[in-house]
Amino acid sequence: STNAGSTGSLITQALQWNPTESLYKANGDSLNIAAGGGIINPMAMSEAYNDVSKVTTVLGSISPYFKITKDLEYRMLYSINYSTGNRRSSVASYLNLNEIIGKGRAFISNNELITQQVTHTLNYNKEISSNFNINALVGYEYLKYTNKGSAVNAFGPDAGGFGSYGIDYSDYIQYSNASSRGISSFIDPVSELQSYFARAVLNLKDKYLLTATFRADGSTKFGSNNNYGYFPSVSASWVVSKEDFFKVDFFNDLRVRASYGITGNQEFPSGASQTRYTFNGPAAIGLANNGNPDLKWQSDEQYNFGIDFAILNSRITGSVDYFNKTTSDLLFPTTPIQPSAPGTTVTWKNLDGEVVNKGFEFSVNANIVRSKDFSWDLGVNASFIKNEIQNLGAPIRTGGLHGQGVTGASVETIRNGLPINAFFTRAYGGLDKATGQAIYPDGEIFSYQGNPNPRTVMGLSTTIGYKKLQLVVNMNGAFGQKIYNNTLNNVINVANLVGGKNIARSIYEDPTQEAISNRVTASARFIERGNYMKLANATLSYGVGDIAKFIKGANIFLTGQNLFVITKFSGFDPEVNTDKSLNNVPSVGIEYGPYPSARTVTLGVNFSL
Repeated sequence: STNAGSTGSLITQALQWNPTESLYKANGDSLNIAAGGGIINPMAMSEAYNDVSKVTTVLGSISPYFKITKDLEYRMLYSINYSTGNRRSSVASYLNLNEIIGKGRAFISNNELITQQVTHTLNYNKEISSNFNINALVGYEYLKYTNKGSAVNAFGPDAGGFGSYGIDYSDYIQYSNASSRGISSFIDPVSELQSYFARAVLNLKDKYLLTATFRADGSTKFGSNNNYGYFPSVSASWVVSKEDFFKVDFFNDLRVRASYGITGNQEFPSGASQTRYTFNGPAAIGLANNGNPDLKWQSDEQYNFGIDFAILNSRITGSVDYFNKTTSDLLFPTTPIQPSAPGTTVTWKNLDGEVVNKGFEFSVNANIVRSKDFSWDLGVNASFIKNEIQNLGAPIRTGGLHGQGVTGASVETIRNGLPINAFFTRAYGGLDKATGQAIYPDGEIFSYQGNPNPRTVMGLSTTIGYKKLQLVVNMNGAFGQKIYNNTLNNVINVANLVGGKNIARSIYEDPTQEAISNRVTASARFIERGNYMKLANATLSYGVGDIAKFIKGANIFLTGQNLFVITKFSGFDPEVNTDKSLNNVPSVGIEYGPYPSARTVTLGVNFSL
């Protein structure tokens, strides 16, 4: 195959399509369906696919309360979230995919998710004296999650396929080829979370505040020996600006705070700590995952020190924080051998190592202009983060690549002294001017080639108002991270010239002509800077006000999302979200034929009656 493993992807087919070849036949009325060669007209693919999902969600809650005494209150909350979804898709029989052409394909799936929550709290709020107040709360919470679904997938009958039926083949799935039907269903193990918690807040003179909390969380997700995790926290705040000795008029508010706490994490698949089986027909039974009765909560231990301030009659407010977070007992899927053979059963374990994140955060908000008809507010926030793996045993591979020549290769590692998911592959020394072959100065030796995690994350927001007009703009950015461009590596590389397919502009414009025989392999050649600044959304609105007697507070707005991005990354979007896990180990920062982020513009009106 020469399609780089991208046959079913509309995006990668569009990238590979020869730009000199017409999308339509000579008559201009019908699409040019390619006869083969592993390349598909992206326009034909878009028209051939019909995929519709419908989700219905019902939310309900009730929260009665009772004042036992003036200072003591009982409150109960019950809520339910019921969600059901249906997906129906089909692929037209004229598409030149091996399994599809002449037959067509239909797919139907249904899914049901139910989340229930019950919370009981007792809240005590007492003003002991004019200078001292205490607030205490104890509570119990129970959450239950159930998730199940089913699906059927089939190709059209041998005689003519689905071609004689309507355009949505899922309406005729009963006429499909019986031997091609695949019927599946699943039900996740019920996930339950039971929590006991307490909190106390002491307030002395509105200058000294002390808060202490404690949680005991029990989850059925974990092993039978470690269902419960225990998570304390404490924080203190001192309002310096209220002290008699502090006589600095420049500050309207100045407070110092510190906190320490431990939180738990149970974000991993339900049933992963249990021995589970898969059934694929009466004669095919296999292990889904091995049980681990000792699997326990992942914990984040963090301490913070911060300063909050307000100056110039509170026209400027802000905060500065230092944080240090250590994540231990990481929940991790492990296999006997790295990399393991396909189908190897996974065992979830707690890793011995830690992930340390530390750095600084700051935010500043300013009322730059405030007058009768005109106002301008500006806000800036930024985080500076250092990430490192410590005390881990053997290194772990992840960041699997996809496509001809590299499927199964990995370019990321989790190992001591490096950022989590660090790029770890061959160094690249450019192209040999004489032969057009890639130069790898260290041969097949892999080494650290970059950090996929941002070192700096920032946001910028501004609001400008003039009479009834208002403009709100929000931008966000990330800096210091690298991205592996798997799309450039495999989808639009120089080897495409052999099959008459498209190549990347960077290859065409390179002064050194790359040899078509240059082998496709993983290397730092495809690691790019991922810095970006994005205009996430902007809203222009006009407050019309009341209209007649029935319409109140009418407001017309125009909103744009994902309006532009400033970046040198050659792919679609530097906010990469492609899942390139290896042996179920997560990865970050690898781009492979993702669907581009949509730019949307919305015109609407808000009002009440």
